[in-house]
Amino acid sequence: MKIEREQALSLFLKIMTKINKYLYDVLTKDFDSSFPQEREVSLMPHSISVDDDLNDGAKQVMEKMKIENVGLLDLESLQQYSIADREAGFEQALRSCTTISRSGLVSVKSNSRKKEKVGKNSKTAESRKRKRKSNL
Repeated sequence: MKIEREQALSLFLKIMTKINKYLYDVLTKDFDSSFPQEREVSLMPHSISVDDDLNDGAKQVMEKMKIENVGLLDLESLQQYSIADREAGFEQALRSCTTISRSGLVSVKSNSRKKEKVGKNSKTAESRKRKRKSNL
């Protein structure tokens, strides 16, 4: 057989590609058989729509918030912020205010002094000590 070099290389390349394809097919068949079969997923619609589900969840959250917030608005706890002698204080504030600020707020001074808590003085002393230590 007298075949030129290029022809021999092209025939060799053809044979190698056929062998490569055969071995690849054998390996993929072996691989496919070792893996479990894919299961078909069946999708079923819910009986409740998404909007209804969201509305129900919102109602439940609002009910929980109402239950938790019942004790927060006690009149006794808000009494510390009340203004003693409202009418006189308000009229005095109006008289002293010749021009209205841009925000439209009018401040009314309270005559009652805040009651100091016993623990408050000790907390301020502790905070002063901490500041001194941090500065050193």
